[in-house]
Amino acid sequence: VDSAKQTLTVELFVRTVWHDPRHRYNESDEGGCFATYLSPQGEVGFAEAQLKHIWTPGLTITNVAVPEQILYSAFWLFPDGLTWWTRKSMVILTCAMNFKMFPYDVQLCPMNIAGWRDLSSDISLGFRDNTPSKFTEGDIAGTVEWDLITVSSTDFNPEQSGFAWGGVGICWLFELKRRAKYYELYVIMPASLFVLISWASFFISRVAVPAQVAVTIIWFLSISGQIASILSRLPSVSGEVKMLSFLSCSQAFVLALIVEYTACNFLDQIQALTAKALEKIKKESEEEGRTNVNYRFEICKGKRQTPFYFVPASS
Repeated sequence: VDSAKQTLTVELFVRTVWHDPRHRYNESDEGGCFATYLSPQGEVGFAEAQLKHIWTPGLTITNVAVPEQILYSAFWLFPDGLTWWTRKSMVILTCAMNFKMFPYDVQLCPMNIAGWRDLSSDISLGFRDNTPSKFTEGDIAGTVEWDLITVSSTDFNPEQSGFAWGGVGICWLFELKRRAKYYELYVIMPASLFVLISWASFFISRVAVPAQVAVTIIWFLSISGQIASILSRLPSVSGEVKMLSFLSCSQAFVLALIVEYTACNFLDQIQALTAKALEKIKKESEEEGRTNVNYRFEICKGKRQTPFYFVPASS
């Protein structure tokens, strides 16, 4: 699964079965081909190269990103005219994905097979035994990041065949669920710790400038790197993505600490300048004999958020 390109790569066996009375021949007990243990029903196998010499249904996968790659194939003819074509293919399907719940998202990717040459009046398509797919016990379905939950069928839209009317086709629906453990351990948990450690800077003295700056800037850049990593895995989505919202909020918390430290450092500078001004005024007052005038100055007293003021005390 390529989330950025919104494609699903599937390696599968496709078996297409149809009846063509022109392919009928006598069975072995009627003087026809001899049945062996390899062909108990008197069927005859042919290589893929011979497929062009018989009629085949004009079918194609309509939602492929690149042409279907047939790894190998063969077909068999049966005495009653049944034709069984089996091929193993590599298919890259386009899939419109929804990343709102990323990384807990579930994607539904269709594979549409439609008749590009034949109408519904010529052929009828359906799943053999009404079963779109089969999983054998012990099958490992999916990838390192995704689990293949089910493969089901859904209604086919005739317009997807390209015909204005009379289109025919079938549709498989792959249900995929992302494994979120990786993102929980290496994205969500570290980002949460970054925020907690950043808020620990409240217990660092304001005069310790290197410590204050290092703690907040390092974690801000770390979360920015996580956001960039997630964006590289996704297309240019304009809607909400839960993971990006979480990381953006974490980044905003760390940014608030940087703003808070900047404001308090600015107030410290004002306090130092005002203290110098008070000292100068007091010195000039003493020189002029105005020793009975007292000044009171308070800034950020007790808490950083306490406003400062500078007023002369009543003499």
